[in-house]
Amino acid sequence: MAADLGRSLSEMGYEIVDTVDTGEEAVKQTMALKPDLVLMDIRLKGPLDGIEAAGQIRTAYRPPPPVVFLTSYADEETLTRAGYCEPFAYIVKPYDPRALRAAVQTAFYRHHAELRIRKLERWLATTLRSLGNGVIATNKEGQVNYINPAAEALTGWTFFEALGQPLTEVFRLVRARDRQPIPDPAQRVVQDGKTIELNHDTLLLRRDGQETPIDENASPIRDDEGRITGAVLIFRDATGRREHETVAPQSD
Repeated sequence: MAADLGRSLSEMGYEIVDTVDTGEEAVKQTMALKPDLVLMDIRLKGPLDGIEAAGQIRTAYRPPPPVVFLTSYADEETLTRAGYCEPFAYIVKPYDPRALRAAVQTAFYRHHAELRIRKLERWLATTLRSLGNGVIATNKEGQVNYINPAAEALTGWTFFEALGQPLTEVFRLVRARDRQPIPDPAQRVVQDGKTIELNHDTLLLRRDGQETPIDENASPIRDDEGRITGAVLIFRDATGRREHETVAPQSD
């Protein structure tokens, strides 16, 4: 079976870097050779079956290569165990060359797409961390699911302390003129679906009670279908600008 698979894959233009028949060797050779894809039979010689070997590869190798399982077992228990390894495809024995080609091509496509998404996520996270403005994102229920370092400094909340907290606990706003609470801006944009800007009469109350004048806007977050899934708030310390505005220029 392994030799036949190797010939089929070679005819499709793929290079077979190694063939092993135990789970232990599969893990060892994957780490050594760093293949672009692993075609793994669920049933292997030795104490480590294909599912356990795939799990070890996924844990030890970052990013792990895509795994395509080859199996003649379609029972629910086996598929449930295999699912924890997040395989990219299944091929049922005896295999059809067309199914083999489709599974391998799909696995490569999905793997490359996931790598691009991870790269974009790293770039976005780095960009948000480096911004001088505070950024807080919430889910639709108004719970914080992201806060960048600038927002940590302005609110007095760390990322892990703020995560999952209601926005109204982390981002407390009052009017400067009378210290009355300002309604939750995230809830407002989720309800109205529009970007809003707070006026210049806004103070942010840090966790320790310190007051900071801020400029802020809030916008809805939408998914691919246009549904609102949360809100993002972008704000900055406006102390310097407010002081400049309140000092009248001297006349000659």
